[in-house]
Amino acid sequence: MRRFLFGILVCLNAFTACKKDNHTDIIEPQSPTFSVKEIAYFIEDIDSLTIITHEVKPQTFDNYGQTIFEVKYEEKYDGFLMSSKFEFSGSLPPNMDLSKLEVLVPGTVVANKVYLGVYKWPFSEEKKQKPYVANTAHLTTIKVPSKSKIAVYRSLDEKLLLASCTMTIVNEITGESTVVKGKWRGTLEYNNEKVVLRQVKLD
Repeated sequence: MRRFLFGILVCLNAFTACKKDNHTDIIEPQSPTFSVKEIAYFIEDIDSLTIITHEVKPQTFDNYGQTIFEVKYEEKYDGFLMSSKFEFSGSLPPNMDLSKLEVLVPGTVVANKVYLGVYKWPFSEEKKQKPYVANTAHLTTIKVPSKSKIAVYRSLDEKLLLASCTMTIVNEITGESTVVKGKWRGTLEYNNEKVVLRQVKLD
């Protein structure tokens, strides 16, 4: 009887070991990773470059005294925004997560030729915005005459570009590449700043 039970245990152990050896782990497929290898911007007949002039809220300095006083005026750019948005005319690769990609966008246009900027933006079909940062800080000394008020009026031009683009998108896992065409809309730059000082006598 003991030999019979021992034989059953040996068979059970062998069957269990056999099951473990034949077990195969299920490997989940990797999510595709994409990159933009090539991107080019150019201007077609239907594209455009638009200039919008923004007026800055005037800032005033009052002097009710009997002598001239000086004030430091800093040109700030609060509220000025850069923007970027892509529009695709063809189909993107399936399962492509745009939120993980950033690309260089146009920085300037010379003789209808588009040159890349230095900053990367999300590769997004939604309009993205960032605060505008001036290349240099401007600090001006303003002399306000006695019994006078000086008002500072400023304006700044925003260049908005609609350009065509082509890009090569590569699946990093399979190596498959897809050429996609589309449009880019966004801010090229702010420039042509104008500053006007107007003096008004105070009673």
